[in-house]
Amino acid sequence: MERLAYEIQGSCIHIFYNIAQKSEGAKALNQADGLRILKGCTYRLLDPNVTNGQYGFENMQLLYCMTMSLLIEPNQNSEYVKNHRRILDYLMQSTINASNMDDFYYAGFHISRPIIVLTKLFVQDEIITYVLAEAPVKNFPLSSKVAFFANLLIRFRGALTMDEDEANALTLTALFNILWSISFHDEYLSELQTNRQFLLTVKTFAYDTSEIQNEQYVFSNMSTIFKAANGILLNLGENISSE
Repeated sequence: MERLAYEIQGSCIHIFYNIAQKSEGAKALNQADGLRILKGCTYRLLDPNVTNGQYGFENMQLLYCMTMSLLIEPNQNSEYVKNHRRILDYLMQSTINASNMDDFYYAGFHISRPIIVLTKLFVQDEIITYVLAEAPVKNFPLSSKVAFFANLLIRFRGALTMDEDEANALTLTALFNILWSISFHDEYLSELQTNRQFLLTVKTFAYDTSEIQNEQYVFSNMSTIFKAANGILLNLGENISSE
C-alpha cells in the first residue's frame, strides 16, 4: 500500500476508517489483515519531513491515526505506549487544535472524531498516564490535560438541546466517558474534585433521569451520559442518584 499514489492511499484509508468505526467492521478488517496493510503507510504519513500540502497532509495524518487506533487492541503495558506514542500524540494534539477552532473542526474532522477514538483508548491505564502526563502538546494554555477535558465537557454541556447537531452530542458523550476513565486514577481526583463548575455540570446530568436509557449517541465502547456521570461522582466521593 505504501507504493500507491498519495491520493489513492487517502481514499483507501478513508474507507478503512469508515468501516472500523463499528466494532464489527474493525473485527472484519483485522481478520482480513487490514492492520498490516495500514501499517505500510506509517513512515510516509507520520514522517514530519514529508510534505504533501499542509492541509491535505494533516488530514491524512489524523485519518491514519484514528483508523490505526480503532483497529489496534491496546495491551495494558508500556510497550503499547512506546510503539504508538506518535499516534497518541497526534490524537491529543488534534483534539486540542480542534478545541481552539470556532467550529471545532481541524484537518477536516469535527473534534468528536479524535475524542471518540480516545474514549476507546482511555480504558487502558498506561495510555491514560502517557497522554495526560507525558504526551507533548502545543498551543495549550491550560495547566493540565485533565483541566482541558473537564473544561471541554463544560463547553459542550448544552449539546443535547434540540438545535444542536449529532456531532456535538457525540462529543459530550465521549467526554463523559473519558473523564469517567480519568476519575479511576487517584492522582487526578483532587483536580476534578476542586473544579466546581465541572462538578456542577456532572451533577446536572447525573440527576437527569431522562438520560438513563438514552443511547442515541452511545457507541459500542461507551456508556450513557447518565451512567458515566454517576460513575464519575461515585469515584469522586460525591452523592449519586439512584437508578
